[in-house]
Amino acid sequence: MQKTKEEIEALKENWMKDPCWDIETTESFEEYTEELLIWRKQIESEWEAARIEREEARADLVREQTGVVEIDIVSALYTFGEIEGKVASLDRYIPNLENFTDTVIAELEQTQIRTNLLIAAQLKRIADALEMANAGNDLVRVLNMGAIKE
Repeated sequence: MQKTKEEIEALKENWMKDPCWDIETTESFEEYTEELLIWRKQIESEWEAARIEREEARADLVREQTGVVEIDIVSALYTFGEIEGKVASLDRYIPNLENFTDTVIAELEQTQIRTNLLIAAQLKRIADALEMANAGNDLVRVLNMGAIKE
C-alpha cells in the first residue's frame, strides 16, 4: 500500500527521535526500502561528520587550555567546563526517566563524572605544586602550604 509523503516524513521523525532500528525495514513501508536506506545512511553520515567536528573542536579546546598536543592524551582529557556540562545535562535528564534501571545508570554516570571532576581538580593542584617546585621552590613545603590553606 502506497504511503503519503506525510506518513513517510512522520516515520523519519519517529526514527530521528529513537534511531534504534533500521528504518528501511519498517513494516508496511517495504516499497520505500531503498529510499529509506539511502536517507538513513545520509543522516548517519551527517551525524558522524558532526561527531568528528565536535571531537576536533574539543581536542583543540583541550590543547589550548592544557598545552598538551598528543592526540591520544588530548582525546582522553576533558575540560572542567565539559565535565560540568555533562553533569548539568544529567541533572536535567534524570527526572524524566521512567525506568528505574535507567535512573540508576544515569545517577551512577553522574557520580562518576563528579568523581572525575574531583580527581581533575586534585591533579591540577599537584601539577601546580610541581610547577612551583620546578621554579625553585621546595616541593614538600609547597604541598604542605596547600594542606595548611585548607
